[in-house]
Amino acid sequence: MPAHKSLLWTCLGVVVAALAGCDHYRPLPLTSEAVEGALAPPTMEAVRVQAQAIRHPILKPLEFDEQDGLSPDEAAVLAVLANPSLRAIRDRRGIAAAQVLQAGILPNPSLTAQGEFPIRAPAEVNGYTLDVGWDISALIARGAKVQAAKAQAASVELDIAWQEWQVAQAAKTAVFRRVALEAQLAEAQQAEQGLQESLAAMKAAAEQGLKTAVDLAAAEAAVQEAHAAVLDLEQDLRKQRFALARSLGLGPDADVRIQKDVVLPSRLALPPPGEISGGLEDRRLDLVALKRGYESQEATVRAAILAQFPKMDIGLHHTRDSGRFFTLGPFARACVLTTSTEHGARRTRLWHVLPMTRS
Repeated sequence: MPAHKSLLWTCLGVVVAALAGCDHYRPLPLTSEAVEGALAPPTMEAVRVQAQAIRHPILKPLEFDEQDGLSPDEAAVLAVLANPSLRAIRDRRGIAAAQVLQAGILPNPSLTAQGEFPIRAPAEVNGYTLDVGWDISALIARGAKVQAAKAQAASVELDIAWQEWQVAQAAKTAVFRRVALEAQLAEAQQAEQGLQESLAAMKAAAEQGLKTAVDLAAAEAAVQEAHAAVLDLEQDLRKQRFALARSLGLGPDADVRIQKDVVLPSRLALPPPGEISGGLEDRRLDLVALKRGYESQEATVRAAILAQFPKMDIGLHHTRDSGRFFTLGPFARACVLTTSTEHGARRTRLWHVLPMTRS
């Protein structure tokens, strides 16, 4: 097979392979069923599996067992896994990963074909021109673009971890507050019951003339104050139950059971102030995320500067004219100079190096 025909079939093969490797479009309509499916809470079996394999800079994997109620640590992990707002935020990971992939993709080769058909020249043949080129200027800024995308992905990952930790701590604190309010409510109800018994005895004594009306009024006021304290604690406990359900991504009517043996911490041992503030910018997740975001912006600016490098294409050039004269060889195109004219217009010089000609 002649060399020019072999090159022609090679070019066509490259084009077919490139088209075959292209992705396909698949519509994803935003219907009510799709929204409900995306916001549906995970099953408890899925939560148990994910709790054992959770990967987080602060939260640790644990054995999740909801049969005996939630412990503070189990509530923290469940909030991270089931909270719908966090699940929406975690979708940013896919966007960041796609940006990293996009930054590393190089431009596809280009194929240019041109035909020449002689008119009123029976002895001549149809001519054609084939150019297969590739833009190599994309290689110059590729490293900076990939670095910027990776730094941005790291920033997104740390920001998500920071928000997950905040939600986990809110759920854990809600459990402790609910346990504390339940204990306070039990004591307040017990105190109210004792005061009501004392009031009944005071009424009996007043009827017998052993107590005055002033003593009876004081006992009634004490019972009313105790009852008001019980009502306030019941309202606070109701609000805390709603807060716990909200942090877990559940509805306001959800009945969240808490373990019976939850022990409230009696004291908080804090490290020295210098140890708390020392190296905080390298330990706090949101500050580290800001640092990675700054690195991403620095790399983005560097990529923009490198993108000003002149555009350059290299490739193969193949022609056949109407007289059966063939040419084959490399070519290079580059926009290497931009100047200003005396009228203020910009003029670009295009250097085009064509191949050597051979028959």
